[in-house]
Amino acid sequence: MEHIVLMATVNSNYEFIMVDAGIKARILDKGVLSSTPFGKAFSEEKLKIPEPNTLPNNDKKLPFVFFF
Repeated sequence: MEHIVLMATVNSNYEFIMVDAGIKARILDKGVLSSTPFGKAFSEEKLKIPEPNTLPNNDKKLPFVFFF
């Protein structure tokens, strides 16, 4: 049985900014990410990820993160 993997990135306004579907689940997690246009752009540092910023009521700068 094969599974289809759906990857999506959502911004802080709950808007989808990237969706990729169709990678076969038999690939390891790292292989799934690196085989998508998003993963390639991420590894090549071509994404326009904002610089670290402060959260409300906090003076410590925190980076933007992706959970995989």
